[in-house]
This record gives sequence, C-alpha cells and structure tokens, in this order.
Amino acid sequence: MSIEQKTCFDEFSSLPFVKKDEKFDFEKEYNETTFQGLENFTLDSGEQKPIEYLENSLDINIEGFSISVNERFLFKNADLKLNYGHRYGLVGLNDVGKTTLIKHIASRALRVPQNIDLLYCDQEVKPIDETVMNVILRTHTKINQLYEELKVLLEEPSMTNENKKRLDKIHKELEAFKCNESHLKACRILAGLGFDRSMMHRPTRSFSTAWRMRISLAKALFIEPSLLLLDEPTNYLDINSVVWLDKYLRDWKKTILVVSNDQCFLDKVCTDIIHLQDIQEKIIIEFPNAHFSESQEWQIFFKNVSFNYENQSYLFKDMDFSVETKSRVSILGSNGVGKSTLLKLLMGDLQPKNGKIIRNGRIRLGRYNQDSIEKLDLNMTPLEYIKNLGNFEYQDCRKKLRNVGLPEFINEMKIENLSIGHKAKLALCDLMSKEYNLILFDEPTNYLDIKTIDALVEAVNSYNGSVVIVSHDEFLIKETNCELYIIENLNICRVQGVFDDYRKEFLESLGEKIG
Repeated sequence: MSIEQKTCFDEFSSLPFVKKDEKFDFEKEYNETTFQGLENFTLDSGEQKPIEYLENSLDINIEGFSISVNERFLFKNADLKLNYGHRYGLVGLNDVGKTTLIKHIASRALRVPQNIDLLYCDQEVKPIDETVMNVILRTHTKINQLYEELKVLLEEPSMTNENKKRLDKIHKELEAFKCNESHLKACRILAGLGFDRSMMHRPTRSFSTAWRMRISLAKALFIEPSLLLLDEPTNYLDINSVVWLDKYLRDWKKTILVVSNDQCFLDKVCTDIIHLQDIQEKIIIEFPNAHFSESQEWQIFFKNVSFNYENQSYLFKDMDFSVETKSRVSILGSNGVGKSTLLKLLMGDLQPKNGKIIRNGRIRLGRYNQDSIEKLDLNMTPLEYIKNLGNFEYQDCRKKLRNVGLPEFINEMKIENLSIGHKAKLALCDLMSKEYNLILFDEPTNYLDIKTIDALVEAVNSYNGSVVIVSHDEFLIKETNCELYIIENLNICRVQGVFDDYRKEFLESLGEKIG
C-alpha cells in the first residue's frame, strides 16, 4: 500500500461503512418533521412530460399545478421549469408560499423525475459521537464501499493471490476517485463555513444547533446532488461564511433552488430569479427621530473593558470602544467571537468583569433581535399589541400593521398563530412607536422578506440617531454605509476600506482564488 493510499485508509478507517450492496440514499435521512404540515395543503400536481423526456433529461418541467390551504390558493395553474445547471433564487413576501413550494418539490409531492437526485437542506445533523469530518466523508458512497472491502481484505490472516489482485484493483479505483481530493474538498468546505482543524475532528454532539446546521450544509455541498434545495441557508452563518458560500456556489455546475432574503447573496449566486407575486402596498418603516443636546457628542464609551462568561475564556480583554452621536456601526466577526455579547454590554444586560462602560445620561436605547420576537405576548392579537405600545387609536394601529406589510386578515388572530415572518414584522413596530437615540440590531433580517429589508434600509438611512448593527446580510451592511468594525483577538478594531476590501482579504486568507 502506498503512503497516499495508507493516508486515505487511515482517514476512513473509523467510518461506519455501508454494505457493498446498499445504495446510500440521502433522501431517507429526512426526519418526520421535515415535511410536517404538508398534509394541510391541497395539491393538484398538474401535468407531467412523457416518460421518455424525463428519463433523458435533468431538467424539471411541471405544468399547471395548484397548491392551496384553507381554500386560499398559494399557486393556481402554475408552471415551474428548472433547467439543469442553472441557479435559481426564489423570492417573494413572507407567506406567499416559498417554503411550501420547496417542500413540495423536496418531498416529490410535485412530480420531480425519479432520475434526478435531490437534497433539501433544512435540518441540523444529529448530535452523535461521530466527528464532523467523518460525517462528511461517509456521504461518498463509492469510497465507503471500496474502503469497506479494503478493510475486510487487510484483516485477512493471509493474503492470497486473488486477494492481492483485488487489493491492487481497489487501490487503482481509489486512485481514480482521487480520495485525497475528497478529503481536501471536505476540508475546504468546512473551513469556508468556519470550522478550524480541531473543530473538524470534534464529535457533532459537541456543537450547538446553529453549528450543526452548518455541518448539514457542508454535507449537502460535499454530496453535490443534481438538485440542491436551500431554504434561507445564510440565517445560521456569520458574514465570513456567507462571503465564502456565495463564492463557492458561483462555481456550482448543477441545479440550485434557493429561498433567501439576502439580496447580495442572490445577486452573486443566482443565474435566474423566480418571483412569487402577491398584491402588496409599499412597506413603510420609520423610526421617530431622536433628540440630542448640543453637548451630546457620544452615547456610550468603553474603557479597558474585559468580559468573560462564568468558567469560560475571555471574549474581550482591555477593550476600548465608543459609539458616537449619529454614528453608523456594523460589527463583523466569526460566530462565537462575542458580537451579540458586545450588544448586551452596550444595552446593559451584562456588566464587564474589569474596566468601565460609561453611558450618556440622556441615552435612550432600543433594540431589535431574536428576543424581540420571543417576547411578544402570544395571547394578544396584533391590534392589541400595537394599541398597548402607545394607546393608539385602532385606525392608527391598522395603519402601522399595514405599513410593515402585515395582511389585514391576521389583525385579530392570536400572535401565537402567526408565522415567524409575521412575528418579526410585528416586533419591528416597537421601534416605530417609541423615540430612541441609539438602536441596536442583532441579525435583524433573519425572518424578513426582501421588500421589508429594503424598507428597513431606508428607515436606518433616514433615522438621525445612532445605529449599531450585527448582521450577516451584506446588502444591509453596504446600503446603510456603516463604519466597519471587526472583533478578533479579544478586541475590536476599525476595518480599513469598504466591505468589498474586507471580502477580498477574507477570501484570500482562506486561499480562495479571487476572480
């Protein structure tokens, strides 16, 4: 066995091999929650092209299908054509049916040709003892099968001539597969998604849900199905991983259908955009203008601040940082470096272990984050929630809900029955109803549709107060003309240049070729 072959064998030797006659079918990995709720929809799957067409093409052409729920049509006599090798972005307002469509495709409820292998990436990998690298590598079926046979042959007490011939043949087949390149490919994907070498060899159970979602995405990229279905793939990523992912997908040779609200990501990745149309008035988001005293030049000042969570390493050490009046700041950095923690220190939710945080006495802090959505009173209706924000007249409440793009039929529904996208828009109304002079945003675009993100950008640009943003959304960062800061090496520092300079430097640090 050559050194290269031995290296490959060592890498694969601990994998749970599949049997030689077993076809690895990643579609079987979907769990029972993947397509939960589809039974509530009524589907007319429309026409299908003749079988000869399907057997000789990787294109998808479904004509005249209809999908409805509670007698409300999401699609009526709709046509869908996906040409092989194209990368499609699926866009539209919240709740017009983007995820519904992609799930009907993934479940093959809509009749996708059987010769097309597809993968729907929507759930995290299971928390098990197997390492991240092994989870990725064992998805390569043929290599799995060859190494299973190789392992059996090498465990034989004596090597017969027949076994030697078979061993030699396996080595040649593995060489043809360039198994070392498979390992390099897995390393490249994992590194791009934020895994360092030590993380690649940790068991998946040691990672949070967000990181296990990244492992799931890495598996999908490694497998390279004929049709890759992605639903908001950037929501669990930091800006560095989004930058790498859009670069990687631009070289994708097969078909992609992706639901995303990240406009820069879509612009860079997609060859085609599919718009799901719905009648909608213009979305209007306005933050009440802030008032400052003439002497109010700064809002918050950090002096030699150090912070760590109990029994954990320091996130910040002797950090100096300030937020000036009317400043626009975007905080960059990898997951886990302390971006959300910095916002909590700014807000006063956390106190430093050492150093001082000085706040202007006239500061009025507002924020919008995941907690803003989770703290909504689920027993209220949207109308009741808005009225409680400022004792508004019902007519004004309806106008505020309409302005953020919420359809009238949900006004008197219980908030607990709203979609996550509708809840996210409702939570925005707090910032529109009170006067703040510093607003902190932590991943504000996660559940918003593109039109609402456009309106949010306009609102930030029109607002005369200070703004601090943590976001993986390049469009939001660039369009709000934020000063860029990065958290690294237990400190925060100003990024020189514009975002495109940062993007180029980051990709070069990963060894990616810049086109």
